[in-house]
Amino acid sequence: ELKIGDTEIREIKNLYYFPILNYIKGRKIRIETASLYFKEIYFKMKGKKYFGLCYQNRNGGYEVAGCGQKPFKTAIGSKDITVIAGTENSNTVLIFEGMFDFLSYLEYEKLQKPKNDVIILNSVAIWERGVEWIKSKIEYREIHLYLDNDKAGIETVVRIRNALENQDKNHITNID
Repeated sequence: ELKIGDTEIREIKNLYYFPILNYIKGRKIRIETASLYFKEIYFKMKGKKYFGLCYQNRNGGYEVAGCGQKPFKTAIGSKDITVIAGTENSNTVLIFEGMFDFLSYLEYEKLQKPKNDVIILNSVAIWERGVEWIKSKIEYREIHLYLDNDKAGIETVVRIRNALENQDKNHITNID
């Protein structure tokens, strides 16, 4: 057991529990793909027990999607972006708002691992951390944004474009 703040992590393990597998299938993601990125997490927060899917962010915190009767999202530990290395040495980076957006992209492209590097923002509120990562990587010349088409997603596209306009990042493409 691991205690982070007011949260007690009881167990993290490979995907197995039927309600979690059903939740993934309901999102139209293959279990084989999801199991490369997600683990099951069982934890106690403020005296209540929860379970869900989790993956680590760059700071070692956990991004959690609760899969019970009332789905929820939370972070255990510090919130941060998640960076996934692509399988090819590429000058392109893909930016997604959340993990399921990324997994949907993989399913659409019929891939299990991305060819290009990927940044998952985990929250549009921390978009600047994604920009900092991009600025630190001189090899990135193309940036593909896969953000939600809601007010927050559209505003984040504008913020990222403005933050990178003076960089030598030639193409910033927003993919609807």
